[in-house]
Amino acid sequence: MPERRRLPTPPGRPRFDLDLEGDGFEFDASGGGSGSGGRVPRWIRGSDDGGHNDVGLFRVLGALVLIAAIVVALVLPVSPLRVIGRGAGGGESAGQGITARALGDLPPLPPGLTAVSRLYELSVPEGLTGSQAIEVSLIERNGDGNNLGFYTYEGQTWKRLAVAVLTADGKGASGELPYPPKSVAVLRSMVSARSLGLIVEGGQAPDTRLLAGASIVAVRGAALGKDAQTLSVRAGALEAASKVAGGKPVYLAVGSGSDSAAAGQLNADLAASIATAVRAQGAGGVLVDLGVLPREQRDAVSRFAAELSARLRAERRGFLMAVPAGGRDGGAYDWNALLAVADGIWLIPRVDAGAYHAEVDAALSGAREAGVDTARVALVLDQRSQESWPGQRVSLTRRDALALASTIMRQNDAAGGAGGGTMVNLYAPFLAGSGGGMRWDDGARAVTFGFIDAGVRHTVWIENQFSAAFRLDLAGRHNLGGIVIDQAEGDDGLAEIAEAVTTFVQGTPPRLERPFGPYLVPCWQALGGGSIEGASECWRQDLAAPSAAWRAPRDAGTYTIRLVVSDGVAFIGQERTLQVSSGGRVEMSGVTATPAPTPTQTPTPTATATANAPAAPVRTTTATPPRTPTATATGTPTATATASGTPRPPGPGGN
Repeated sequence: MPERRRLPTPPGRPRFDLDLEGDGFEFDASGGGSGSGGRVPRWIRGSDDGGHNDVGLFRVLGALVLIAAIVVALVLPVSPLRVIGRGAGGGESAGQGITARALGDLPPLPPGLTAVSRLYELSVPEGLTGSQAIEVSLIERNGDGNNLGFYTYEGQTWKRLAVAVLTADGKGASGELPYPPKSVAVLRSMVSARSLGLIVEGGQAPDTRLLAGASIVAVRGAALGKDAQTLSVRAGALEAASKVAGGKPVYLAVGSGSDSAAAGQLNADLAASIATAVRAQGAGGVLVDLGVLPREQRDAVSRFAAELSARLRAERRGFLMAVPAGGRDGGAYDWNALLAVADGIWLIPRVDAGAYHAEVDAALSGAREAGVDTARVALVLDQRSQESWPGQRVSLTRRDALALASTIMRQNDAAGGAGGGTMVNLYAPFLAGSGGGMRWDDGARAVTFGFIDAGVRHTVWIENQFSAAFRLDLAGRHNLGGIVIDQAEGDDGLAEIAEAVTTFVQGTPPRLERPFGPYLVPCWQALGGGSIEGASECWRQDLAAPSAAWRAPRDAGTYTIRLVVSDGVAFIGQERTLQVSSGGRVEMSGVTATPAPTPTQTPTPTATATANAPAAPVRTTTATPPRTPTATATGTPTATATASGTPRPPGPGGN
């Protein structure tokens, strides 16, 4: 048989021989040729004895290319930021074209924050908007996922964007940004974190964005009768919350159903009934809310709490007690006695919004003087707004509050005038009691407006990010151990409140601001024809005119007027159609609520000390509104609320 050809091997070099006949790779370290005593390398041959087959050579070259690719992948850096999807579960591709570049030195960080990633400057394609889910590489592998957040550096200021969650390998952090920023970094709050609790109605599930940082979810699924002896339980009240809780404890919240439950009947039988209901619902514990009680029921409440606690502890279930603000001594609630048997206290103030800070501050100051461990007390924040009048108080959504304020009414008309055409006199009846517009109340630390209905003065207090920040500051100054969000089912129009709470419980002090004054002034607009006269310039002046007039055009036709109001965060407008006849007569149609433009806000620190101001500095937001307001919000609106139903007419003088 002819001698098999082989590739030459340099002297003194080991040989590697690829054997595809089953022997694998063979190694000859002798350094010699075929006569050196080592095994002769074998190569695959074709049927032609005079030639050799290069298949083996190509396989070796392919392996070398693969090894080189692996080396390149290990040596060259990977992208420090990865867009992993669109927020809120969007299915379309997101973040196409976003690139990141690490900046050099990190700008100075506020006290209590430390960096766990570099600051990356982002290049965002024009027109890319909406929330984005991203993952950012950290400086080093991390095993502590507590108190992480995405931040951006804008206008010489660090701004928190969202919660950041550590990836499984500890090399990165992921989360959902509300919009594509120009820069992003992952920072950790070093201040002691507080607990976060959530309260939802029976059959409802909490907002998953809040659930990530929550420790307890309480579901209103049972209520006491007015005699405090009967207990009604809603079947399956906890099911929706339990499905999304992810193993976090879900409590049954037992309410009084009234602010005047008779605590005198609280006894062991009722405690047994509550414990049975908790067991039947499969709850991890119970939150008991007896409402506002007379001071003489103090001992009865303490005995009842001790009895219920003993039953729940025997079954290894949790027990929380809700208390209202009841003066410096706690009123019917002995906080120290309750904390001796309960896992904690949730303070649900139940006071008029105008007196909130005075009453809650007195209750917490008295508790601290009595030696109460305030680290075991959580303040409940209700996201709903409030309307109050003598002896009454009701809750309403911010959307409904703004819809009420933007109601348009028509007064007596005046014909002719220097400009010709009919003058239609307009006014906002529900703003008449507050000077024709919204206003900021320094005592309540909230936006408010007022009106007279059937001879009775009503006041509406709007809950938003400004008022929430001052309430969080109150909790911080009294060293409370937690915050609870009531009505935590989720409302995109109140997302800024949830974000403020999440930031606070992670250790960042609240940003105390007042709304930009001109935003609180109603904006009258004439759409399609005619002109508004006698009104304040939209978003340019601090003082509101009590009314406005629309001068009808000479041409007959259908025209529209709009009234836009704002609490400094959300904007909502209502429109009314006016039909102008050939004879100059004007008929006004019903009301249609529409979204309104949302100017971009830029906070600017200013000194605004007042007699009732808190110790922390207060800022006033300033902004530049859009030059040409339209019915569609510019940018990403804070809220695109529309009124449901028809706003009620005022008592006197309605039209």
